[in-house]
Amino acid sequence: MKFALTGFCSLSLLLSMTTMASAHPEAIRQEALLGLRVGSKGITYYVYSGGCTVKNDFQVYTLESYPPQLQLTRLKADNCKVLVPDGEEIFFTWDEVGLQKGMPFKVLNPLQAFVVPE
Repeated sequence: MKFALTGFCSLSLLLSMTTMASAHPEAIRQEALLGLRVGSKGITYYVYSGGCTVKNDFQVYTLESYPPQLQLTRLKADNCKVLVPDGEEIFFTWDEVGLQKGMPFKVLNPLQAFVVPE
């Protein structure tokens, strides 16, 4: 029963994201991460930035499974042209992602190496 419920939650999340993406093709994009830091107050995601990236450009989806799965999604593209080689830090508290401190979780976002052009 738990497996069926988890599958249903996964399907529901996928369908809701697909619906949002079809309504606004550029509105949803799973973000490739430059890095991630887990701290006592929450999670810091390191993301690519062209100089205009802010926290409100992102949403964290929490898939209720064991362990919970987190996916950082970019809602608004950063079309600025500033070179930010270390990316931007985007911090979410444990409350914001719906987890308790110390709880195990998985991150669904891929890691991407960022190479500064020569």
